[in-house]
Amino acid sequence: IAAVGACTLASLLCKETGVTLPVLCAGWDALIVCGLEVNDLWTLARAREDSLRRRYLLRTLPALLVRAALLAGVTVALALWRKSLNGPDEPEFARKQNMAAYHGDPLFRKLSFAWVWIEYMQGVFFPHVLSCDWSYPAISTIDEWTDVRATLVVLYLAAWAGILWRHLVVRVSRRAVACLLVGVAP
Repeated sequence: IAAVGACTLASLLCKETGVTLPVLCAGWDALIVCGLEVNDLWTLARAREDSLRRRYLLRTLPALLVRAALLAGVTVALALWRKSLNGPDEPEFARKQNMAAYHGDPLFRKLSFAWVWIEYMQGVFFPHVLSCDWSYPAISTIDEWTDVRATLVVLYLAAWAGILWRHLVVRVSRRAVACLLVGVAP
């Protein structure tokens, strides 16, 4: 927990979204370390069932919930600390600092945000730039359907949805689900 807190603090000092690291660690803990599956919720809900899986879950869940609560506490504490650095004033953003957030059309705003995810993933697999930035004009917004990036974003989101559906319904691999969730929610 302390190591996650230290890594979260370091990532938070680089970019505010680093505060999500403990949440991702809690998800990994549940899916990989404890081996939980989506259907385990139903197993626990059936109070009359006495299976090995249910007994394992009842033995594992208390420690998992304590770790998750500690990680949630780290997340909340660091988020509040970071917010306190702003002082009593609310943060002010200029349109050129985050073009997508100020897009007039809600649908194209979401498509523009998703395009940034694709830019980040491109940076992971093909690290040709130091860091992509939200600021104008580093990543322009998607403003119309004729923009080829709109089609790419829709295909990207459809592919992730299909992969998640397959792994959640067919239950192919908990590790794959954990990795996919990290990819969908960078």
